[in-house]
Amino acid sequence: MFNIINFNNYVRAMLTIFVAITLEGWVLMMYNYMDCNSQPVSIIFFILVVILGNFLLLNLVLAQIMESFYASQA
Repeated sequence: MFNIINFNNYVRAMLTIFVAITLEGWVLMMYNYMDCNSQPVSIIFFILVVILGNFLLLNLVLAQIMESFYASQA
């Protein structure tokens, strides 16, 4: 995946988490980490990142953006 998906430093780790949160290729990342690390730990980590990151945090940010947009129109 263009050699940007890793946890070698802080910036790359945040980019990797962002890619997983946006649900773009997170399954392939999970399979790659399952090959390198413990399978149960990789599965639990990526499932938690997707649930907490996408369904909670990302939707809260989008809701705040929409609220600000509607407030600026009124």
